[in-house]
Amino acid sequence: AFIILTTALLATTGWAEDTNSPAFQVRAIMKDIVAGKFRQGEQKEISGWIMTTETGEKFHRAILQAQAVPLILIGPEAVPELLKWLDHDQMHIRYIADYSLEQVTGEEPFFPHFATIEELRSKGWLKAAVGVWQDWYDSRKNNSKSGRQFRSENHPLF
Repeated sequence: AFIILTTALLATTGWAEDTNSPAFQVRAIMKDIVAGKFRQGEQKEISGWIMTTETGEKFHRAILQAQAVPLILIGPEAVPELLKWLDHDQMHIRYIADYSLEQVTGEEPFFPHFATIEELRSKGWLKAAVGVWQDWYDSRKNNSKSGRQFRSENHPLF
């Protein structure tokens, strides 16, 4: 009874989070990836470059892109939360957020995959890329009646 009462109180005061919200879904997926819980996709040939992170971990591009699929499927409403993950201290986490944003928006601002977070910040690349995607999201929101499709609706993965 205490848990039910507490949950109801939190919900009415705005402290409880909607678990169906795109932001919650993105956070949950990204937290799993940070914890090393990678999504098991189709077993097919792995191709592309290999990312060696700041800590020496190695990741194949195809594996990282497979992690982005559920994020991309959330669609444009994932953009605000994905923008926050571009500032993560782990390179492969930033790449997954970047790739997801590119697939959803069709925008590809300069955001070097192998740059350190310090480089991204100090050279202004992080701020510039966030600005491009935020502008895309804001213009889409302001033109919600336009019926514009987002890139992932036509993506071959789906």
